[in-house]
Amino acid sequence: MGFEKSHFIPMDITSYHLILRVRWTNHRTYSFLRKGGIPIEVYMFLRKNLYAPGLQILASSALAILFLLAIALRVSLYHIVTSDYTVFLSQWYDFIQTHGGFAALRYNFSNYNPPYLYLLALVTYLPIAKLIAIKSLSVVFDGVLALFTYLILSLKYRRSYAAILGALVVLFAPTIVINSYAWGQSDAIYTAFCLGSLYFLLKEDY
Repeated sequence: MGFEKSHFIPMDITSYHLILRVRWTNHRTYSFLRKGGIPIEVYMFLRKNLYAPGLQILASSALAILFLLAIALRVSLYHIVTSDYTVFLSQWYDFIQTHGGFAALRYNFSNYNPPYLYLLALVTYLPIAKLIAIKSLSVVFDGVLALFTYLILSLKYRRSYAAILGALVVLFAPTIVINSYAWGQSDAIYTAFCLGSLYFLLKEDY
């Protein structure tokens, strides 16, 4: 008894490929979750409830607490005085203050580039202690650095907490905290401008 020739008419090839694609994607997603140790049920629950009102309130409260902790951490390091401060930053501040503020910038008294000296001259007009004034420059630009980190990640992850988590990583990174608030260094300033340039380049808003 021989086999009869099949008269099955295949479905449209585009629809067929679409079905295969969906099945492959589902299988890949499931395999990835299983390999990562995340049950598919947990993944689906989080995906469904991630933006529930109750969870959003809880997340917002947690983020507010973390933000306040970041501020408290930095304030706790304000009193630290390093050799960079005593030998360089403090003396530059005094020179600017005793030579007419911005008028002092015509003299060659520092080996830092002019933009930082403009900012340093600006804070000499503030009625606050010298140590706090110098470190406050880094305070402001740490915030700017975290802001541009958030904005850059938001371009890719619109409906996600990834952008917020990225900003928090910047605020709590030990290298940034120590560099800015313990040492009073200015690395966060030019890094913030670099990230700002990258953000506007990616957004094509220039």
